[in-house]
Amino acid sequence: MRACPLFELQKAQGAVFRPHAGFSVPAHYGDPDTECAVARKSCVVTDLSYCGKLSIRGEDRGAVLDRALVGDVTSLRAGCGLHTLALTPTGRILADMVIYALDDWHLVELDLENVPRVAGQLLQLDDDADVEVQDLSEAWGLLSLQGPESADALAYLGVGIPPPSCIRTAVLAGHPILVAERRRASAPGFDLFAAAGALIDCWNSILERGVLPAGLDALNALRIEAGIPWAGTELDEQVTPTEAGLEAALSSIKEGYIGHAAVVRARRRPPARRLYRLVIETELAPTPGAPVYVASRVVGKVTSAARCSAGGGAVALAFLKRDWNKDGAPVMVEVDGGKCPARVMHLPAMKG
Repeated sequence: MRACPLFELQKAQGAVFRPHAGFSVPAHYGDPDTECAVARKSCVVTDLSYCGKLSIRGEDRGAVLDRALVGDVTSLRAGCGLHTLALTPTGRILADMVIYALDDWHLVELDLENVPRVAGQLLQLDDDADVEVQDLSEAWGLLSLQGPESADALAYLGVGIPPPSCIRTAVLAGHPILVAERRRASAPGFDLFAAAGALIDCWNSILERGVLPAGLDALNALRIEAGIPWAGTELDEQVTPTEAGLEAALSSIKEGYIGHAAVVRARRRPPARRLYRLVIETELAPTPGAPVYVASRVVGKVTSAARCSAGGGAVALAFLKRDWNKDGAPVMVEVDGGKCPARVMHLPAMKG
């Protein structure tokens, strides 16, 4: 199991670790319910250094990225970002990512497992084009401020606040960083990219301003409440963008990218299943794969779930069959060997 640069420091600060994406990452710092509560009302900082990061350089990078990704990359102005996808030729999700245009290169943040897939796809599309792909995953760390007071926390740290979907250069604890607006839950948030050697100083500077550290358990619960799918749990090569509620990531005008023909065909008919939130009347969270019922009929299955510390009960994301996924519809979810009542809730619209 690999360790992120802050492992020893976080261990000394009381972090409880669990495996995730091949790393030992903080699950919580003693009380995940408190971490969730603070994130809803104020601001927390989470170490996401295990995420993948790619640098794309070269004069032809925009054209190659446009062939590989579903979003309009070449239309991005320097300093702007875009949520986008890489698809398989059959229109399934190869990778979910955010890409940022900088002055002479693009930064891609994505699930670490998908780094070689996306890098390989870009290199296959190279055709002697001027494109250089570099894996920054180990060289760069990533800290994320999440919560309604995250902008105030940035200002208190002396870091300029980027506009929505934008990225800016800044300095934190004497180190150059990139700060991007990135909402990873319902409330506003910001991602801070820094060299791995600068992470300890940046982390300590944030905590010294009174920001509470939060682990993966809290972030996972918050993103499920917000209806945000994650790679490897909701998003993989068995899922289409429409099934996952990610239509906003698809360009309405661009053609010719990998999977485009399959996307066009999929637009002609509704998907057989779709991702929804479930609000469950129990404080026990169902396990991934738990069936969802209407009467005795299985109409879907849970992909991820967490106890909701805000108002009791639990929340989940689940793929439901087309005829049984009406907003507000009552269903039953298998929890701890029994069936618990739940309500179906639409996912919020994801911006591209």
